[in-house]
Amino acid sequence: EIDSRLSFLGRTIPFPFMINAMTGGTETTRAINQSLARLARKAGIPLQLGSMRIALEDASSLDSFRVARDEMGKEGILLANIGPDATVEEVATIMEAIEADG
Repeated sequence: EIDSRLSFLGRTIPFPFMINAMTGGTETTRAINQSLARLARKAGIPLQLGSMRIALEDASSLDSFRVARDEMGKEGILLANIGPDATVEEVATIMEAIEADG
């Protein structure tokens, strides 16, 4: 009788849970992000990536983050993450790079 669904970023998720700010930036963390994205997709919950500052400084690390969108598809809710010192342009760059929802 309990309905745990809620609206988040204009979409319905089944539970008020998300995977929050884990990792990224290396080949090892690419595999972790891929696994976390797979889990998030199967559970229908959002995934927030670890800080993407490194992707701004080293474009070769972007794939370790981008893999999450590739795994989740367009229907998954994916959140970018960067520190509070980021410029509006930097935020826009990382959001566009991974097609983030927020």
